Amino acid sequence: KFIAKVAEDKSIIDQKESEVVYFKEILTHKEKQIGELEKEAENIRKQLYDSIRKGDKELSEHQYESTKLLENLQKIENGKKETDKLNELMSSKEKEYQTIIEKFEKQVAHLKSKGQKQ
Repeated sequence: KFIAKVAEDKSIIDQKESEVVYFKEILTHKEKQIGELEKEAENIRKQLYDSIRKGDKELSEHQYESTKLLENLQKIENGKKETDKLNELMSSKEKEYQTIIEKFEKQVAHLKSKGQKQ
């Protein structure tokens, strides 16, 4: 009876040891998968970081280009204002010139008529 009990206990111990070996194999396999997943996660992190850095660089370039474009648009707007002012001044000067010519022509006509009377 004792021997049977020992044999039964030995059988249970052997079964438990084989379960331990089985679970160790599963654990080793899972640890290997975790290692591979960690490597994959690190690669994804690097790709994201590179993408963000590239995106930041492109954004900076676009911001620079946008700033330059806005500056150029402001220069164009200022140039239009200057042109408008010059056109107004030119128009004013043309009127003054026309008035002077008209006065001169009247004086010439007046002098001619005086000359013909004499």
